[in-house]
This record gives sequence, structure tokens and C-alpha cells, in this order.
Amino acid sequence: EGIGRYWRAVVYDYYSGDGWLTRNEDRADFGAGDRVALPIFEAREVVTQTYTSHRNGSTVLYAMANPIDLDRSAKATFSALPDVDTAKTLSPNWSEVTEPWAEEVTYIRSNSTIDQDESYQVVSAISRATVNQLQNAGSDYPVWITERYLQLPDSITRRTRELAVELTEPYDNNFDKARAIERYLRQTLTYNEGISAPPAGVDKVDYILFDTKEAYCDYYATSMIVMLRSLGIPARFVAGFARGSFDSETGVYHVLNRDAHSWVEVYFPQYGWIEFEPTASQPNIIRPTSPEDEGSLASRALPADTGPDLEENFPGGQGDNIPINDEAFADGAPFAFNLPFIGTQISVSRSTVNGSVLVVGLAVIAGVVVGRMWWRSQTQIKPGESVATLYSRMIKIAGWMGLSMRPWQTPYEQAALLQRSLPTCQREIYSITNEYVHHTFSPHKNGTNPDTSVYDTNQPYSTYTAWHRLRPMMVKSAVRKRLPRWLRR
Repeated sequence: EGIGRYWRAVVYDYYSGDGWLTRNEDRADFGAGDRVALPIFEAREVVTQTYTSHRNGSTVLYAMANPIDLDRSAKATFSALPDVDTAKTLSPNWSEVTEPWAEEVTYIRSNSTIDQDESYQVVSAISRATVNQLQNAGSDYPVWITERYLQLPDSITRRTRELAVELTEPYDNNFDKARAIERYLRQTLTYNEGISAPPAGVDKVDYILFDTKEAYCDYYATSMIVMLRSLGIPARFVAGFARGSFDSETGVYHVLNRDAHSWVEVYFPQYGWIEFEPTASQPNIIRPTSPEDEGSLASRALPADTGPDLEENFPGGQGDNIPINDEAFADGAPFAFNLPFIGTQISVSRSTVNGSVLVVGLAVIAGVVVGRMWWRSQTQIKPGESVATLYSRMIKIAGWMGLSMRPWQTPYEQAALLQRSLPTCQREIYSITNEYVHHTFSPHKNGTNPDTSVYDTNQPYSTYTAWHRLRPMMVKSAVRKRLPRWLRR
């Protein structure tokens, strides 16, 4: 039996039937050493982690579950409680430190980029609850938990709900019920990163459980969460990285892009959010069965010779060593399951527009030619370019159109804004966004780097076709936006 441990990037709470979204809209700036007011749960152990990045420009701060402190200024996303007075009545396990009052920090982005070989530290309160404690935790959930973490779309089928009841009927506590569903998924679903998308109009979880009986981590996690929520057990979707490979000589974990992963957290009164691992390709999570078994976190959940340093090893290059892209965990960026799994994360480059090119283009004919050539160089796609590069260009031109694209918006939120501006291009915008979400947020297959080219026309409606139709409409809108009012027609 293996050891389960994760480096978390972002938490999702809302399942649409097609993918996961986060409804956390509260954000706050924190300086080094600041702490947000968080619930204090029983059986927690404070652990300091040191992360070292081997690439430039990273901003996402990865952490073990329940981060409570860090050594650099950052912007934290969290799920806020209704108000201070109400919050105090919802849980007896509370630490009043400072406002804002939050259920938990679910995403952290550094205010400054992390350069190559630069390190940062995060302090997390890790659960060391025993099996017996979780079995006896009960189901007296706070209102702010049940309101957020029991949501399900109407598409969930009757037989999915019935399966959840059947699997858990022998058990009288929510921990054993969760473990029964976890065990069923690990034993019944075959791990397959290359499964095709469920047919249109078919519930995704139902299709996975009863038709294909194959899944990768996103589907494993979603299936478990849906069944738990149907039973009234709060659960949520978490994305980040599995533990990676441990170097016993240095006491360091090396985490590569191929370790991208998603898993499940289940809420237990008094003990908070507890990790579960339904994916068959991952090792089981070992939990202490009694207080005597708890020991230290290192002896219980990590190799005995593990030191405090946990290194994110993201060198450049090919194969397993491709750099991890922060956009894969952009704040609230949704996981979408309505496309076939490809398995890639792609670096995204950013640049800013020089508006003077358009001004010159309006002044003289020569300027028009230069401007036109510049537009083409900035908007046309080249053979071998990735979907992420294309999506980045789409968002760049949207900014030239005068649309306010915020960094904390999800890709789908940005797409919706663009669709409202170009209603005749809704299909093209959705197609490109969907491709970007899927290709960016799916973990690697066997450590390879299949940077999918936008020239791949094997699909009925390719990304290349969508961009070919969308680009001139966006450019036209952007040019009109920059024309003097008297020249617009």
C-alpha cells in the first residue's frame, strides 16, 4: 500500500455537469507572515514546506492542504463566511486572528514572480485524524458547508444515486461510506488517459460508471464527489500535483508536469477537509488507525528519511522535464470534461500591444502596410503552434477590442465576455476556449509532451477552422475600436 500526499494548487466547489468551477470570488492581499481567520480543526499538525522552482516566471504558490501562512506577499482567494457574528455561531473550532473571515484559502498567487532556483515557504495545518476519529465525526455540518458543497446538476441520473446508496448501505458513518465509494472506483474503473468524451446529451458520470468503466483522475474524482453529494456528504474537487518522486539522498521531492493530478476532499465535522484518492493509478492513502499510530507526519505519511524541503523540479526541455504552466491553475480556471482527453500543459507567452502601430497605420499608406503586416504577425497562426498560444492571442486581441479581461477570470468567463461582444462568433470562441481548457488542464500521459497543433484538423470542427473564422472579425472590431469616431462606419 502506498502513501498519498499532494501539493495543492486550487479547490473547486461547483459541478456544472460538464466540468468544475469555483464560486470563490473573495480575494485579499496578504503580506509575509499575515494570517487569515480560519477554522481550527482537531488533530492537525503544522508543517512548513520549502518549494524551489526551476523555471522563471512562476506565480502560483503550491501548498499542502489548509495553508495558513507563507513567507512572501500574495493574493489569496478564499470562500468567505456570511459575517463575523454568524461565523462565530457556526463552528466551535475557530481561531479569531484577523478579518476577512474565511472557510479556507483555496488558491494563492504570489504578488511577484518566482525566478529560477528561488524558494518560498508555506505553513500548512495537515490533518492527522485517525480512522476512529473520522468514523465518529458525525454529520453535524455547518450551514456554510452544506450550502456550498452539496450542489449537483439536474443531469445526475437515478442509477448513479442508487449505486451510491447500494455501495454505502452497509455502513453507519460517513467515513466508511466515503471509503466504500473510493474503493469501488479504484477496483471497478480501469485507468485510461485516452478515453473518448462521453456522447453529447449523456451525463458524464453515468457514462463513466456504467458504460465505459474507464477513467482518468478528473473522472475518478468527479464520480466520487457526485455520489457523495447525492448522499448528503460534502465533498469537493481539488487540483494540483501528486507527490512526485522522492530522492532519499537529498530528502527532496521532485515534482514534474506528469504529476499533475486531481483528487477528492471530504468534510468531517471537527476535523475539516480530508483527502481521498479514488484514482486507481495512485497509491492508497495510509491513515493512522489509533492515536498510538499517529506519530509525526513524516513517519505516518512520508518516507521516514524525508526532510522538510519539497522541491518543485521544473527544468526546461522535452519529455518529462517540460515546465509546468501556471495557467493550468489560473484562479478558478474550470476543468472541462466534454472533449476527448489529450493530456498536455502548454507554456503561454504574453506580450502587450503597441497601439502606436495603428495610429501610424491611419496616417499614411505606408503605415497601413506596416500595420497590416504587424497585425498578421500578431494574429495569424503558424504550423506547430499550440492551442494555448492561440488562446493567448485571442485574449490579447480581445483587450485591443476594449474588453476588460481580468487575470482572475476563468477562461469561460473571458469567453462569455468576448461572445457578448461578437455574438455571431459564439461557436468559434467556445471551440477555442474549450480546446484550451482541455489541453491545459489534463495531466500528461506517460510524461510526454503532446503539444497539440492548432493545424490538427482531424476533428469535425477544428481549432484552426474556428480561428480562421474568428480572427478577421476580432481584428475588424479591434481596428474600429481604435479608429477616430468620425472614421467609424
